[in-house]
Amino acid sequence: MFSQISRILIGCIILIALSGVFQTATADPEEEMRAAMQDILDALNAHDVAQMGSYWTDDIVYDFVPQPPPLNGKEGVAALFGGVFQGVSDLHSTQTRILVSGNIMVTEAMTTGTHLGELSGIPATGNSLQLVPLHIWEFEGDKVKKVTEYLDMASMLMQIGVMPSAELDPALLVPSFTLPEAEPMGLALLEADAEAISRWNTQDLSDYAKVVHPDAEFLIAPLGLTLNRDQFIASQEIYFMGFPDLRMDSVRTIDMGDGWVLNEVLWKGTHTGLYFDILATGHSIEIRGGLLSRYDMDGLITNLNIYFDNLTLLAQLGLFPPPDPEANKALARRLYGEVWNQGNLDAIEEIVAPDYVCHLPYGGTVTGFEGEKQHCNVNKTAFPDFHITFDDVITEGDKVTIRCTYTGTHQGELMGIPATGAQITLTGVLEVHIVDSKIAEVWSIADMAGLMEQLGVMPPTHEDYTWGAPSEVTGAPSDPQANTALVLYVVQKFWNEKNVDALDKTHSSDSIAHNPIIPGQPLPFDFYKQVCLMHIAAFPDMKVTTDDIIAEWDKVVIRWTVTGTHQGELMGIPASGRQVTWSGFTIYRFADGKIVESWWAYDALGMMQQITEEKVDVEDDIAAIEGVLNQYPIALNTGDLELWLSLHADDVVKMPPDAPAIFGNEALRAKMEPAFDNFTFEMALYPEQAQVSGDLGFARGNYTVSMTPKAGGETIISMPDGKYSTICKRQADGSWKIYIDCYNSNVPPTVE
Repeated sequence: MFSQISRILIGCIILIALSGVFQTATADPEEEMRAAMQDILDALNAHDVAQMGSYWTDDIVYDFVPQPPPLNGKEGVAALFGGVFQGVSDLHSTQTRILVSGNIMVTEAMTTGTHLGELSGIPATGNSLQLVPLHIWEFEGDKVKKVTEYLDMASMLMQIGVMPSAELDPALLVPSFTLPEAEPMGLALLEADAEAISRWNTQDLSDYAKVVHPDAEFLIAPLGLTLNRDQFIASQEIYFMGFPDLRMDSVRTIDMGDGWVLNEVLWKGTHTGLYFDILATGHSIEIRGGLLSRYDMDGLITNLNIYFDNLTLLAQLGLFPPPDPEANKALARRLYGEVWNQGNLDAIEEIVAPDYVCHLPYGGTVTGFEGEKQHCNVNKTAFPDFHITFDDVITEGDKVTIRCTYTGTHQGELMGIPATGAQITLTGVLEVHIVDSKIAEVWSIADMAGLMEQLGVMPPTHEDYTWGAPSEVTGAPSDPQANTALVLYVVQKFWNEKNVDALDKTHSSDSIAHNPIIPGQPLPFDFYKQVCLMHIAAFPDMKVTTDDIIAEWDKVVIRWTVTGTHQGELMGIPASGRQVTWSGFTIYRFADGKIVESWWAYDALGMMQQITEEKVDVEDDIAAIEGVLNQYPIALNTGDLELWLSLHADDVVKMPPDAPAIFGNEALRAKMEPAFDNFTFEMALYPEQAQVSGDLGFARGNYTVSMTPKAGGETIISMPDGKYSTICKRQADGSWKIYIDCYNSNVPPTVE
């Protein structure tokens, strides 16, 4: 059925093109426009396509915003009307508002009808239709040259029965703050309109509310809601919560008279928060809209009617057409079954998108076709019998989560680790993002600590690296949305607010947790609770951020990131004071409204490395680098070539101005030895900045240097205004030496 949606959208252009009722014609251009549109409306309500077409120019452009691109030509538009009249044989339109400015006419209307016949392939449902479009008509004489129509197609498809209906009770819309009193702006009409849009774009709704009349009325056409001032502000809070960077850019603004202003706008933003009941998708949106606003003499908004297409919004969020869960699961299984298990690398280009990205469990990414092929080859070289077992597959929307077990024999090098012959078992979770029937992105987390233990790189902490035996607890699965809300409650109340009771309230007493990183798993609830409290004690300022969350049937999958400071002992590791970040997945299973089972996969190895790696004292490193640079002019001024050379690494690169680079300490000796033999130096160094990153240090500053021939002669001021940019490198013995040295001057050399 959804394959017919495109035809529905185009066909419905006709269904909506019926909004103006106008007065009889006079010689006045406005009256001519009204008379022509009256005839068009009469013909439309009589289903007389030929009469309607007589009022369109031959090159008419019909811009039906929900379904680009615009239609061109009278014949094509007229042909579509016949199909609509067949599907909605009692179609009728009544105008609700008409505004005219120059050759522009704006109409609001109520269109009604019954779905009594086939409409673009959809059999009759007998459902009633009630649609509220906004039209912008552009005339050329008494004929229509262009029509722009804003309509919510989601509402129409819901009424037909193609999409599930959605309702919102306006009484539930209550702002989170007390609205301030309105403050008259005293601005001219278009200036007041520009000021209102500017304030809205700041997302300061308290400030925006000041330009709204206390008795203002708002129509949000896609929601079918007429709202008061408080309800409208509350609705905008929902939009800003879902799209924190939402912005409205005005494309066209027209003074329509009597305090009315038409705005055609473009909304842009990124869906990173909860939008009504839709969890963040991370998708960007760009939605066209029409606003019809009215201002009083004080410049306050008294009416605002908003038109846009929710179907376009849902499509850009990846939620329409509704994803095919089984098809998405099959595609994910194909990547890890056909490609990874069976070794068919040629199938990669059929399965993944050209800009494919895979986030690896040990950091870094794999990109594109070739990147994924190389990724497979590396693993198959290390584990020729590598195999992925699908333990669970969960999907919602455009995401598929796979809980899996990896097995194989270590017969080749892996990350510098030579073959050990070890049989390994590794648990993991994969989240697959599908766009346009291709895998666009994958997030992968695996028990890398367990892998290192099985390969002998780390001492073993336990023997069983599997998920462990499943729970036998059963019960009603509950509603996925309710389950999702409960998981978010655990994240906020327990992990972020440290409310211990939150675990007891949300978990069944006989729940178990599968955490292959913790010895003795699966963990009974009391033990699991102690493990959670142990982590909170180790990271008292721990904050868990929800990166993604999906739900299907009785399971909820959350992908998360943790940040915190290691201030307490963790599994025998004393507090390090380190700021730590790690990420992972948790899959929760519900029964009778409680969590009865969970599976954990996270970057424990990365977290442990962050709290156990040798602490580097940056201040000591900077002092050591400054010491090297302080010795530099001393060595020159005293003529100590050996000291000067000792400040440079063996693989030093010296980059003097207007001369070839010098590579290596021995080449530097050959270049500078004659200078030390024949000249005395006088150098002063003026450091400005030094900083360290790992084993490299960066320093920059100014200097002056002069050279006097030992045999006598004039002093050469070779660098009167020198600039240096130097990279130092930590040596094997921990000392610092000059690695790359660049220097120049803004002033040419002079002779005293």
